[in-house]
Amino acid sequence: MKLVRKKREMQKTSGPKERATSQVNTLLSSSIRISDIWEILIVDDEPDVHAATRLSIEDLKFHGKKLKIHSAFSAMEAKKVLAENQNISVAIIDVVMETEDAGLLLVEYIRNEMKNPFIRLIIRTGQAGKAPERYVIDNYDIDNYKEKTELTAQKLYTTIRSALKSYSDLCVIDLNRRGLRKILEGMPAMYDLQPMEKFFGGILTQVKAMCNLGEHNVVVATVKDEVSQETVVNLEAGTGRFSKRSPQNENFLAQCWKTLIQNDKITFCDNSLLLPMQISERKIGFIFVEDATFLNEDSLYLLNILAHQCAAALENIVLYEELKKSQQQNEIKNQMLGMAAHDLRNPLTAIQGYAEAIGLGFEVDSSLERIKAICNSMAQLLEDLLDLAKIESGKLQIDKKPCSLQEIITQSIEVNNFLMDTKKITVVCDFSLQSIIVEVDSLKIQQVLNNLISNAVKFSHPNSTIKITIEVKDYRVIVAVCDEGQGIPEQEKDKLFKPFSKTSVKATSGEPCTGLGLTICKRVLEAHGGGIWVESEVGQGSQFFFSIPI
Repeated sequence: MKLVRKKREMQKTSGPKERATSQVNTLLSSSIRISDIWEILIVDDEPDVHAATRLSIEDLKFHGKKLKIHSAFSAMEAKKVLAENQNISVAIIDVVMETEDAGLLLVEYIRNEMKNPFIRLIIRTGQAGKAPERYVIDNYDIDNYKEKTELTAQKLYTTIRSALKSYSDLCVIDLNRRGLRKILEGMPAMYDLQPMEKFFGGILTQVKAMCNLGEHNVVVATVKDEVSQETVVNLEAGTGRFSKRSPQNENFLAQCWKTLIQNDKITFCDNSLLLPMQISERKIGFIFVEDATFLNEDSLYLLNILAHQCAAALENIVLYEELKKSQQQNEIKNQMLGMAAHDLRNPLTAIQGYAEAIGLGFEVDSSLERIKAICNSMAQLLEDLLDLAKIESGKLQIDKKPCSLQEIITQSIEVNNFLMDTKKITVVCDFSLQSIIVEVDSLKIQQVLNNLISNAVKFSHPNSTIKITIEVKDYRVIVAVCDEGQGIPEQEKDKLFKPFSKTSVKATSGEPCTGLGLTICKRVLEAHGGGIWVESEVGQGSQFFFSIPI
């Protein structure tokens, strides 16, 4: 649906009553939405009465909808028709049929057993003495009483039209009552601190139930400005073709947003409705209903209340999530400080010991080599801590440029040559594919590969082999770093990508490990739109995979 024009007639030229009438092309019964007809039931044991009634009202239209007329020749037959057609709006019932009070018993059945308060019931009798008007009106829940002699064609037309109007008004009132009840019932749960997915799913359920939308397409979306000041519209929940995210849906939502910010608070475009979720004048999202032609002003008012309540509840959840994230960052900072204090104190003590040995003239060369190695390890730890701090504070910057993936891998291998030579480990690369060009931050991807290759070396046995492969699949390139090391226990795999978490597996030559490298790899790859995962079996080695879009 193209969002290109407002319904000016609905918003400007029409008054409230006229707008309500023009929008109520379809009304709701107590349990089901009526589509494009009014259903009328004639209950009488005389065939001529059926024929005359049809002739008098068959051309009647109300709100642009025609009639569908059902016939029953007894109260028992009427019950069957009512069971099979639950959208009947008006029933014209004769009193005397198979029994003298069959029609009145049918009225009681409809009201008390079927519990249908909406269908308009018109008693039409040819034997007024059998059912006096005052008695029937006082004792039975009917809406009109007519003697057959007074129901001329014109009077019958007027009576049916009046009954349809009464029925439609009752349905609208009931719709709004149920909608308000849904809002009141849903408010406490809406303000609960809950996951975003559950929150938006609840909003969608409320909107559908409140307006009895059925299969009509509905969207709940949020809007925010990223650091780059680029407006991002997120599909949070939807029905029909909007039940899943897709480029087409994203473009459509962006178009909806442009239309909304250029128009009034409630915007009609063709037959659709755009309803903003906003706090004061700040719009943070919107609700889109594709077919809003059957919503009246009262329904729109209830939807508007719901949208405002959603916005307030959403802001509470966002504030809670930000507080939770802030607390997590504080915990990470505390962990970082604790780790820095622990992992830097020990090497400093060792450096002090080697320095004293040099001062006494003992093993100067070997002491200097050990001091150099310890300093390198400390520098790596500090670098990892700084990288993680940038990532957690949202300051990780990615500078993407077209690069050759094979060249990045080759450079990473060269960086780790010294470690591999020390343990006599061989690297085998599968570069059978043609040169693969990826748009990435080459330094950050090299950092990922450095971590994976150095880990493979640390946890591999001397004289083993490390294999690096490249595969292109589904518009993504997948790189695998496979070792012949000790493998990782299944129950410990979840620790691998969490900061400061270490498994029980130890480096084969006692090499130091900060527990931060894989966490950094994960965050860097996610910033590129990729991911990382592991396959491993104890005693059989490990395979670390990462993917990035081509």
